[in-house]
Amino acid sequence: MPLAMEELYVPALPQEIIDMIIGSVCQKDALRSCCLTCRAWLHASGAGLYDSVTLGPDRADVRRLFEAIQSSPILANYVHEFVLAFDEDEDKELVEFTSEELEMLGFILAKSARLRRLGFYGSIVTIAWPDAATFQLPRMELVHELEVVDVCFPSTESLLFFFVSSLPNVRSIIAEAVRLIPATGCIWPAPTPPTGVRGASSLPIMQSLQCLDLGCFDTEPYRLFFSSDARKVEVLFSYKWDISLFCTLFRDSNTAASVHHLSLASHISAPVPGEPFYSTGLVLSLNLCLLQERRKCSQVSWINARI
Repeated sequence: MPLAMEELYVPALPQEIIDMIIGSVCQKDALRSCCLTCRAWLHASGAGLYDSVTLGPDRADVRRLFEAIQSSPILANYVHEFVLAFDEDEDKELVEFTSEELEMLGFILAKSARLRRLGFYGSIVTIAWPDAATFQLPRMELVHELEVVDVCFPSTESLLFFFVSSLPNVRSIIAEAVRLIPATGCIWPAPTPPTGVRGASSLPIMQSLQCLDLGCFDTEPYRLFFSSDARKVEVLFSYKWDISLFCTLFRDSNTAASVHHLSLASHISAPVPGEPFYSTGLVLSLNLCLLQERRKCSQVSWINARI
């Protein structure tokens, strides 16, 4: 006997249950389909689709996201993580932004009011960051995590605008191969050993910073980061003179007084016996012992260090 229409009726699921189901979907294609299904599914599927945005290696990705946010501004509210990973042919060493790309990038970041994590990656090439007079990131007070790899800055002013003025509340920084070199015609040589470098400034420039993970640095970035009251610091040495630079800038810095956990690692090739590097390593070890004793640093460790 056929069932009555009333008996075939299936009640609609509560919106909260629908949101939970969509929230468990990981595939981007499936989330795009959910966005187009109905208006009731748009919020949950859009949040999953735009929660973490990675642009690149195709530089046209910047324009696509720019146009998407222009047509539907609510999408920017879903973005909590933004990563820009530019890439080029191996015979090209620098990635330089066009004025149009900078305008679109500024628009995207300014609209992403709930952004928590920011990343810039040069990959096999180096991102040449524009001068502060040309472009400045919007002020992003909710960004707590920053990762910067293979980026060169043309001036100290642009470095300060990037790390301090635009990101006043960043708590954790992972930075590798960040340098202060004029961007025009910039080619990465091995950094020269430091000469006559003074210690880090006593001014607490980056007051909210708590965790530092650093590698392959120039003098000014080190000086800036060690002005903070970071409690956890990890440093990777790529060149033997990095150790001398680290000792000079770190020892009398704000970070040396605040750090509780200091982890140092090295992938420097083992030196020939008799090279000054051995004495440099010994001096560093002695400095760290004094640091642990005087500054009450709870843990100082070497990882794969060849000294």
